[in-house]
Amino acid sequence: MINGRNRQDCSKIDKKYICDSTNSRLAEINLMRGVAHRLRFINVSAFAEFEIGVDGHTMEVIEADGTSLVPSSYHKLNINVAQRYSAIIYANSAEASEFWLRARMINHCFSDPDAVVEPEVRAIVQYTQKKSKESSSMPTETKRVLPTTTPWDHEIAVVCQDLDGKLEPVDSIVAPEPDQLFYLRSNFQIGNYSLSRGYFNSSSWKRNLTSPALNRVTIPRNKILGDIDTADVMKDVFNVDKGMVLRVDGVKVVDLLIDNYDDGNHPMHLHGHKFWIMAQGNGYFNASDYSTVPREGRLLRDTVTIEAYGYVLIRFVTDNPGMWAFHCHNVWHAEAGLLMSFFTRPDIVKEWTLPPDLVGFCSHPNATNGFFDDIKEVVPPEWRHENGED
Repeated sequence: MINGRNRQDCSKIDKKYICDSTNSRLAEINLMRGVAHRLRFINVSAFAEFEIGVDGHTMEVIEADGTSLVPSSYHKLNINVAQRYSAIIYANSAEASEFWLRARMINHCFSDPDAVVEPEVRAIVQYTQKKSKESSSMPTETKRVLPTTTPWDHEIAVVCQDLDGKLEPVDSIVAPEPDQLFYLRSNFQIGNYSLSRGYFNSSSWKRNLTSPALNRVTIPRNKILGDIDTADVMKDVFNVDKGMVLRVDGVKVVDLLIDNYDDGNHPMHLHGHKFWIMAQGNGYFNASDYSTVPREGRLLRDTVTIEAYGYVLIRFVTDNPGMWAFHCHNVWHAEAGLLMSFFTRPDIVKEWTLPPDLVGFCSHPNATNGFFDDIKEVVPPEWRHENGED
């Protein structure tokens, strides 16, 4: 869907399902003729990377994930899950007054493309003579003829990857030298009950509904954490098999190198920070290149695509205290365990106090102040199957 709207070809839907597109309509985008317009794109899908373009128009990409860019021209723009881009489009085409905006799922990246799902969704871009709001809720077809424009005559994307190597930030900040390097190996493994679990190294995250990670390091003087120093909080409070937590003291420059051993791409997202993309590509990172990675002109963003059997090296500054998730933004990959956390500035976090209502929200009959008595078994046995535990 584009802006929550689309039409389904009901002839492709099994008759046992109800499908009626009679009153469905396509999204409409009104552009004042002769004016430059900024369009903001965000991929809010659960899984698919999209290739976006407007028939007969060039897009000047000027922003990625909040970072201003030197304008670069594209006919089609790849955008993965959770990524954001801004592009300038000039409404100066003499070809027509209505055009298709096309967003095509790059289903070559799917292990088993769905024959029923239409890979391309469209919106109508129309020129106006004056500023106007989005059109009414009436079905588009009752008002006028649909666009007849054709897409740009280019090869379609068959690989899910970023534009990052082609994007230049306006403020070219030289990335600082690193203080620490963490290495992650991302992959999927078939485990108990034939379930496919996502792993960072040997850790597969599993949600804990009554003992969230931040609670464990902020609720003071309770039965579990009362006498535990924050220096020991990792090994005493967190079970690495169910969620890796990397603790970083002070304000440090951290490098994170991820090698992807999976046959699918992953849009990796870091909460609470932006990172520089230091290196990115297919294959696996050559350790001998680490000391010579260029620090100039690196793009700063918060979501990066790791190609299938590829790698990425990112760098960020731990100047934001908290417990910050780093995860694949494909929804079922994160649910399957492809998530870990950074615990930053523990010297500040240990002074925090959570509101009582927030602590109570995580309460459970078997918990004390939001925590289970046995920290090594934080999920009661009777909840195991429901929560996807082994």
